[in-house]
Amino acid sequence: SAPSSQKLEPPANPGRFTLPLSFARNCSRIPVTPGNIMMAQLVPQEPVSIRPEAIRKVLVISSFKDTDPLKNMLSGSLEAVKENWENQIDLTHVWVSTVDEFVAALNAFDGAILIFDGHGVPNSETPISKIAIADHQLDVWSLRGRVKCPPIVILSACDTQGVDASSHATVGNGFIALGAQTVVGTFLPVHGARSAMFIARLMHRIAEYVPAAIRAFKRSITWIDVVSGMLRMLLATEVIVALVGKPDTEEFKELQGAANNEINSRNSDWFNKLIDRVANFRKVDRATAERLVQDVVARSDAIRYTQLGNPENILISDDTILDGVLEAYAMNGSADQSAGTYTLTYNR
Repeated sequence: SAPSSQKLEPPANPGRFTLPLSFARNCSRIPVTPGNIMMAQLVPQEPVSIRPEAIRKVLVISSFKDTDPLKNMLSGSLEAVKENWENQIDLTHVWVSTVDEFVAALNAFDGAILIFDGHGVPNSETPISKIAIADHQLDVWSLRGRVKCPPIVILSACDTQGVDASSHATVGNGFIALGAQTVVGTFLPVHGARSAMFIARLMHRIAEYVPAAIRAFKRSITWIDVVSGMLRMLLATEVIVALVGKPDTEEFKELQGAANNEINSRNSDWFNKLIDRVANFRKVDRATAERLVQDVVARSDAIRYTQLGNPENILISDDTILDGVLEAYAMNGSADQSAGTYTLTYNR
């Protein structure tokens, strides 16, 4: 950031702050290497539709040494907001200290979402990225053929898709190789407390936003929309905390509430409106507010997350959506492939 004595120059295009692509649009990343995984991800696939109650079945696998200060960070964050999700989320939390325990926990789970809570081991200087299972370092690629992987994997750990990875053998790509349809990974180290709160907020979003969005939009919603919206709200939180006030202040609640409403109603101008509110609160011009916000975005945790694979192919639907599809099929006779219709597979 510029020294306080230096004049802040306005951006080249004032009033149109340029967001990172994944915050401006819903998008995911397909790994280029290894080629066989890339081709498998690029082959057109039928969307898979999951009922809201199935998406609420979550497995959290935690693994830390007993002396690790982060050991209870996620469980504490989940407990802090438990009232927002406990009646909606069927969450199983398993602690493991060996690779065999990790494998057993994964194979015993029949839900849709796996969250790994632990440390990542980057492959910036070594060929293979790993996750830490207590005193062990696990190469997830070695589990192929040994585990049953859920379609959605969320890695609450550092450097699981390192921006400086020396090879394709990252943890994120490894879970894609194990059969996950989409993985939320991390480009860089992430803050322990903030990453734990991200997971806790995501549970709340699954419990409350998913059914509300299906009712409001009267159609299926995609997993990419669930995660992308959560990351946008996380970015808004980081901006507001840095430039306006802490979460217990009225100013924070006002700005966060407005940003959340715009994000969830899919207002594409939500970030520009947030900048305008920051400028108004701090009593600075728009150009100065943009520079302040840009500095926060560059240091934020939110931009360190990435969605891998094909999260847009996971549709979350309820019976009202299924009834509408069946009614449309009955009226139209059959599916018209040229019109972009497709068969929905429901997991009951």
